[in-house]
Amino acid sequence: MAKSGTLVIKTIPLADAEVDGILDSLDNQEDNPPPSSRVDKRFPLRLKRCVIHIKQPGDASTSTYLVHTRNISKSGVAFLHGGYLHGGTRITIQLITTRGSWSDVEGEVVRCRFVEGRIHEVGARFERHVHPSDYTNAAIEYSVLVGENDDSIARLTSFHLEQLNVHADRAEDGRTVVEKALENGYDLIICDTELPKMDGLQAVKELRKQGYIGKIIITSSQEEERIKKQSIEAGSDSFLGKPYTREDLAGVLSGIAEEPLISMIQDEESIVPLIKSFVDGLPNRMRAIQSAQVAQQSDTLKKLICSIKEAGGAYGFEPIATAAGKVERAITDGLDASEVSRLIGELTKLCMSARCS
Repeated sequence: MAKSGTLVIKTIPLADAEVDGILDSLDNQEDNPPPSSRVDKRFPLRLKRCVIHIKQPGDASTSTYLVHTRNISKSGVAFLHGGYLHGGTRITIQLITTRGSWSDVEGEVVRCRFVEGRIHEVGARFERHVHPSDYTNAAIEYSVLVGENDDSIARLTSFHLEQLNVHADRAEDGRTVVEKALENGYDLIICDTELPKMDGLQAVKELRKQGYIGKIIITSSQEEERIKKQSIEAGSDSFLGKPYTREDLAGVLSGIAEEPLISMIQDEESIVPLIKSFVDGLPNRMRAIQSAQVAQQSDTLKKLICSIKEAGGAYGFEPIATAAGKVERAITDGLDASEVSRLIGELTKLCMSARCS
């Protein structure tokens, strides 16, 4: 946010809808260099009134502008500006995090190309790497299991998911859905009703019976209301009718996006690599906890929960430590297995939303 009294210059005298049209056109064009040659993956970032401080070479003072951003990577950002900026121009861009706070990021202009009128697209490189997922949910990489028997639909679904920054696994039958789900940690399972060996509804029932707590969506081209009711009764979280589009899948993914959980000690720069290592290891920790729960290995489960409670607190993730403490007490007090599963589900959501900065 610009300081009070600072003159903020808007250099693109167009309505937001017109600027969006320009950005859409740029996104539809083949970029130069092509995406395959880029080192860092870019993610859409559409901030309509992003504050940026620019100091042109030779100028003694800094000017403040409103720009429209296009995309972001861990090493840089692209935005529209109503004028030409020389390479090497120093900037400070105020990015809005997904939590609604402001983050000042230093950088310099590395390219500037003409678009139309006085509008130029500017590419800037950050002084230090950022986490794009702090600024756009499009950068959060999910893992999804697709239970689909039809090869063509499975390929198309996987293609759409990959375009949405999702790692997709496939299971061709219901038994494989159950096996893969219990073996791996998925953010989401998309399971068709018509599967061989074990149909989708039976697969969901079996997963819930074995304590699986992840999100599951049933898909079908059959009568929607009837199948929808059956899928909820089986234990799915929701229903998605066929055929579905990439936009439908994007809507499903937006529903599982959690507010990022940031370490309280990440401001100490030297400890950030250690925090990152802890965060990167959380999926494996939760898979081990889930496996111990399914196998009813009480002593192992207690040790794993105690470990994540202690580590969560030590690395500045107090909500994780608190949630693990609740699970620990529930196990010690001999609460019902369904309540323990519910508390482990809450712990899993927190762990999956953890970020180191």
